[in-house]
Amino acid sequence: MTEADDEIELVSLSSQNLPVKEDKEEKTDEEENVDAPLLPLTVQSSPPNPLPESDNENEDSTLESPPPPPGGKVPLWRIILLSASGGAIDLVFAIEDTYAVPLIVATGLDIRYATIMLALSPLIGTLFQAYLGSLSDGCKCSWGKRRPFILFLSLLACLGLVIAPLFPSLFSSYTAIGTLGAVTGVAFFDFGMGQLQLPSRAYLLDTLGPTSQVQTGNFIYIIIIGIGTCTGYILSGIDWNSLFNKDNAKDTSTVIVQAQFIFGIAAVMVLICLIATLCSVKEKNPDSSSCIKACPCTQSPKNIVQDFLKATFESFKFVWHMSKHMWLLLAVMLFGFLSLYTFLFFFTSFVGGAVFGGVPSAPKDSEAYQLYAEGVRKGSWALAAGAGFLALSSLFMDRIAKVIGLRVMFLTVQYAVVIVYFVLTFFPLLALSYIGACIALLCQGLYLSIPFTLISLYEANGLMFRKSYSSGNIGGRACFILNTGLFLGEALAGFTTGPLINLFQSSSAIVMSACVSAGLGAVLSAFLYFP
Repeated sequence: MTEADDEIELVSLSSQNLPVKEDKEEKTDEEENVDAPLLPLTVQSSPPNPLPESDNENEDSTLESPPPPPGGKVPLWRIILLSASGGAIDLVFAIEDTYAVPLIVATGLDIRYATIMLALSPLIGTLFQAYLGSLSDGCKCSWGKRRPFILFLSLLACLGLVIAPLFPSLFSSYTAIGTLGAVTGVAFFDFGMGQLQLPSRAYLLDTLGPTSQVQTGNFIYIIIIGIGTCTGYILSGIDWNSLFNKDNAKDTSTVIVQAQFIFGIAAVMVLICLIATLCSVKEKNPDSSSCIKACPCTQSPKNIVQDFLKATFESFKFVWHMSKHMWLLLAVMLFGFLSLYTFLFFFTSFVGGAVFGGVPSAPKDSEAYQLYAEGVRKGSWALAAGAGFLALSSLFMDRIAKVIGLRVMFLTVQYAVVIVYFVLTFFPLLALSYIGACIALLCQGLYLSIPFTLISLYEANGLMFRKSYSSGNIGGRACFILNTGLFLGEALAGFTTGPLINLFQSSSAIVMSACVSAGLGAVLSAFLYFP
């Protein structure tokens, strides 16, 4: 059939019943914008009428099981596979929480500078997040818009997991090179996993069917996050050095050897989660082309810079038009993750120093250092218990939220965090550390779910902007804004925690700092609008 015949057939169809059908569809869409409680965070790129696409004979026949139509539900097992990358993200973050600072300090770098090194990666992520998000939204790869970026960022994280513990061992005689390798490796996997959050969550939400699945999908995402986090903390809590190296269990490089086992296992698990996510649902990209041609690396440096500046400008434009509700939500994310990263990044150091009385700067064969190393492992088990508590609680979050509401649930957990942090500052006991870890990780799970649900509600009720504004992908840019709050909170935690420890000469300053920022986040959350 020729193109002219196609056009004649479409015209004849439109002259019969299509006008009535289109009016009905427009009315349905208008009703959904008013009545639907939740909307997907991304705008569908395909037109409402599927007839032209169904007649496209040049469509890639290899695309199997495309995302279901907006009226159909996504099977639960597909949502679980789609969320596997989220589990990988928090698996790596859990390992970073427990062993990033001890590993860098073990190479000889002072803890003040170690924390500053941790702040560099989220700052870089904040700068490039808008550009990467723009590339993902406009990607024309035959794989889809999200999967190429999930693949690249996961492989970058795996490279960092290999480099970080390997360089200090290979260049033990050259401390500077070992330190540089550890810092670079940590920066690689922190940047890769941090940037992976946006395409991973967008991939999940792009695929969800009816709007009622958005909240359920977010809570399933939390369950997978809890499993990944728990796995990461359990890996960190096992004494791998004594398990496989019993003759040299008190080696002077205990932390470095531990990191080699933990980071290596984590790299394998990230690859497994990557395969699960990529094979779950094939994206249907109507403008598909070769991934090599679609790769930004094939562009000239001038075009890359222009695209980067354009994406950054569009993001600032989006922020300028945001409503007060979105600004308040961004502030809540900033102070909330400042508190969480301050507590979680340095929690194992707090347990090793304040609870067990160890000294990280003591000679490696001394009792003080062995107490610190033991405290790091015990702190890892406390965080593992907290992650397990998060995964268990996530099974009931959806039901609890429907009974008491998102607002009450969110505020209750935040105020509980403030109280526990305050008590733990003055009573650094191991039992209280376990309670603090459980409450903190539960709060982290809510921070990774409820704000993303709120931006769906704001979009549905016209509360996203203070005045009229049109964007190609409102939900995607809103996710970018929330991730910016996350990155800035992580960066501030890195810049402020080290100097605080040095100023007060106590690990308890970590928990007090987290308590103050958590209190600010809780106060701001009380003014959030829950439609």
